[in-house]
Amino acid sequence: MNDSSGPLRGATVLYGLLLAGAFAWVLVDRGTSDLFRHPDALWHPTLALGLLVGLALGVALGLLVAAATRRAVRRLRWAAALHSEFRSLLGPATDGDIFLLAAFSAVAEECFFRGAMQPAVGLVVSSLVFGGLHLPMSKRFLVWTLEATAMGFVLGLLFWATGQLAAPIAAHFTINYENLHFIRRYKPA
Repeated sequence: MNDSSGPLRGATVLYGLLLAGAFAWVLVDRGTSDLFRHPDALWHPTLALGLLVGLALGVALGLLVAAATRRAVRRLRWAAALHSEFRSLLGPATDGDIFLLAAFSAVAEECFFRGAMQPAVGLVVSSLVFGGLHLPMSKRFLVWTLEATAMGFVLGLLFWATGQLAAPIAAHFTINYENLHFIRRYKPA
C-alpha cells in the first residue's frame, strides 16, 4: 500500500463516515454523544477500573484470536487459502499502513456496531449486520463473513459484560494489527 495512498485514503474516508454515523445515531437515539459505555451493561465499575479491565480483556482476547488464526493458517487448507487471498489484497503495506488500518477499523466499526447499533437493536441484529457487511468479494471469502459474524457476537458480549467500548476496540485493534502483520510476513506453502 505504500506505492499508493489510495487504499488507505479510501479506508480513512469510509471509517470517518462510519464514525460520524455512530455519533449521529447515539445523539438522535439516546440524546447523548456517549457511545463508549453500554447503557445496560452487566457490570458498572468506576470509569478507571472499567477501562483498565476492558483494555486488558480486549488485548487478551485479541491475542488469543490472532494466535488461533496463525495456527489455523498453518494447519487448515481453507485458512491458508484465505490468508493468501488477503495477502494479495494487502500488498506491500508498511508498518504505518497496518497500524492505521487496524486503528481506523477498530475504532470506527466498534463505535458504530457496538457503541451505537447494539444498544439500539440488540446483540443479534448488530452482530448479523456486522458480519453481513464483511461481504465476500468471492465465495472464497465466505468463511471471512462467517468469522466476522461470530466475532460480532463475541465483541458484543464483551461490550455488554464490561460496559466499556474500550474492550471490543482493544480486541478488534489487536486482532487486525497482529493478523495484518502476519498476512504481510507469512506466505503459506
